[in-house]
Amino acid sequence: MYNDLILSLNHHYRKFKDKDKEPSLFFHFLALLALKYIYDTRNKALPFKLETSLADSLQQIFRQNTRSSVAVALDKVIAQLSKKYKSTLAGVFLDISFRELGNGKEKNLEAKLSSLISEVADMDLSSHEVDEAHGLVVGAAIEYLIEKFAEEHFHKSGFLYTPRSISRLMAELAGLNESTTVYDPACGLGTLLIQCSRAGGISDYKLYGQEIHSQYVQLCRFNMLFNGLIRAEIETANSLQNSKFVSGKKLLTFDRVISHPPYQIETLLPSQPELIFEKDKETRHLFIVEEPAVAYKNNREASAPAQVEADFVTHILQSLQPDGKAILIVPHGALFKLGNAHTVRRYLIHKNYIEAVIDMPPNIFYSSKTNVSILILNKKKLHTDILFVDASTGFEPDRRRNKLRAEHTTYIREVFEAYKSVKNFAHRASFQEVTDNSNNYNLTAKRYIQHSHVPSEKDIEPLKKKVDSLTAELKKVRGAIDEELKYFM
Repeated sequence: MYNDLILSLNHHYRKFKDKDKEPSLFFHFLALLALKYIYDTRNKALPFKLETSLADSLQQIFRQNTRSSVAVALDKVIAQLSKKYKSTLAGVFLDISFRELGNGKEKNLEAKLSSLISEVADMDLSSHEVDEAHGLVVGAAIEYLIEKFAEEHFHKSGFLYTPRSISRLMAELAGLNESTTVYDPACGLGTLLIQCSRAGGISDYKLYGQEIHSQYVQLCRFNMLFNGLIRAEIETANSLQNSKFVSGKKLLTFDRVISHPPYQIETLLPSQPELIFEKDKETRHLFIVEEPAVAYKNNREASAPAQVEADFVTHILQSLQPDGKAILIVPHGALFKLGNAHTVRRYLIHKNYIEAVIDMPPNIFYSSKTNVSILILNKKKLHTDILFVDASTGFEPDRRRNKLRAEHTTYIREVFEAYKSVKNFAHRASFQEVTDNSNNYNLTAKRYIQHSHVPSEKDIEPLKKKVDSLTAELKKVRGAIDEELKYFM
């Protein structure tokens, strides 16, 4: 059903937009699906118990029995829903106006809307059927369409969608249960929050996300609606400069922070960590460093006045409960570079916050070749070891991006839960091993995992055949070249 629904929705959308590449058409398409979803689930009180008058208005629209134009009827019912269920539908229908599609110049607008409505009217979006691989079928299918749209339209602006296989793995590594509160300070389309809800059976009101880009937030809210998580708190603002999750002047704290923050060093890590952590008596001595912290932000010179600026690592640590965990995607550079990155690693290691580093396969994102790892922080770790996992070779090759299969993610999770060394794959390193002069706080997994492979006869035989084949081919090419050269001699 999942694949069939994707094909059907994709067909309806492409027919509706025709050759028009205007992104707002997709938001309007989602808005119409949202109206149908609200109407179809009216008897299940999901996402809320629909008033009879509004249900009647939606029924008239989908039976194409409206007194006014279709566009006017759609805009009217959206305005009524947004007013009646203001807190629940906050931001879902933001800037949606069917009358203004194509700047009001679309000649065939009514015909296109009527055609789309007739097709959508035949779909039943009330199904709560669950697909073992993808979760709630309706939510997962629409989430897939949103992913593809975002990849196509936002990748040039630096948008990085976290593939569902990676999101699912991160959620499984987090040790979630029904009482867990989860926060994502760079929630994007909300995929990580959705996977956390599914992995831990977490109710929507325990999910919190903030995102700086308003269009991503709107897509995130559509995702939450179709996945039955409409009460999740999703806010629009810069998490580092204007967090919406505060109590007085202090940040709210959560059981888990699961996030894929931006890769730029200047926002990921503090540019002058000694200023942020210097009050910590346990680790103050760490900030007498050989190399000065690099002033990445705003091209400041090293001699510029000291100034503490917001960054994701600090924000995430401050947003965690005393026994909380963070599961983050970070670029490899943060794990081995010197300067402020090195200083931050020293702090995290001496505070005993780092539980595991898991190297991911290359090329797993649609619009970035950056190599990344999953970094797991634990504020209440009961030992001083760090588990390093090299999962960089376990993937399914693909033309656009490499993919993690279910067996890959399952094995990674099992190795992490066992927390033991596994030949060629994982190494449990001691504090002394990580901090000695030879490793010097380097956190790249490959540094600690020695790959050994003794070739067998089985491995060598195909190579011999390939070498023989290439040698024969090379002989032919050389013969052909020699023949051609005769004419020039």
